[in-house]
Amino acid sequence: MIQSAITRLTQELRLRRYSWKTVRSYTRALQKFFEVTGIAPTAPPETETIRSFLLEQEQKKYASSTLTLYWQSIRFWYCEVLKIPLAFTYKTPKRPRKLPVILAKEDIKRMMRSTFNVHHRLLIGLGYGAGLRVAEAVRLRVEDVDTYRALIHVRQGKGNRDRYTLLPKTVQGMYNEAVRGKVRDEFIFESQSRPGHHITERTAQKIFQQACIRAHVQKEASFHSLRHSFATHLLEDGTDLRYIQTLLGHRDIKTTERYTQVSANSMQRLKSPLDMAYRRADVLW
Repeated sequence: MIQSAITRLTQELRLRRYSWKTVRSYTRALQKFFEVTGIAPTAPPETETIRSFLLEQEQKKYASSTLTLYWQSIRFWYCEVLKIPLAFTYKTPKRPRKLPVILAKEDIKRMMRSTFNVHHRLLIGLGYGAGLRVAEAVRLRVEDVDTYRALIHVRQGKGNRDRYTLLPKTVQGMYNEAVRGKVRDEFIFESQSRPGHHITERTAQKIFQQACIRAHVQKEASFHSLRHSFATHLLEDGTDLRYIQTLLGHRDIKTTERYTQVSANSMQRLKSPLDMAYRRADVLW
């Protein structure tokens, strides 16, 4: 019975053109809900059942994004698929607002210099030089790269939105070497263990972490830090925020504006009030 419900949920999500990642996340979350609570998937749920399940997940110290996913999948199943209104509303905990981890340009150059596998070096170069999410990078096909116009076509990015971003001239030689012998619809970063499939996001993260170790990067960075660094460095170099928004594929300019909070150049132009109070001739020691 649970499997038939999961199949029905999958079909509904696909009809509404949800991304494969959302489909996978919703189906896994809903399956866990059914397995833990033991309720029949098509029966109207008791408010206390949903509340108890969500509180149990909270007590396990799951991230607020995970708790939100559980609630959204439950609500979608009952309200959108079964058309059963829920009397219960769950207010998900707010995620702590953390500033993104930004890598220095020298860190990234050291990472690339110390990475000798051309595919791995290209992966890091595109993550930073094109501002790609890890899911976007591993799914790139040969046909998505336009070397003549120096553009990359990102298909079905976050929110199922296509966009174009930059192809750095620095990596074009690596790209030509990496795709030699490949046809247009082949993945650039093909899995060696599963021919015809791309490498996993976890593999890409491991490649990134190994490069950080070789380059002696001390920050707690992830592959996504390359994208954060791309946006921040463009901003520091004077690129208009609206262009950065387009390159990143942000729907809302407010999402892009957070990079103004971590721009080192903006900070360095400011002077501490203590420095303003004490002139050069004044010393404290």
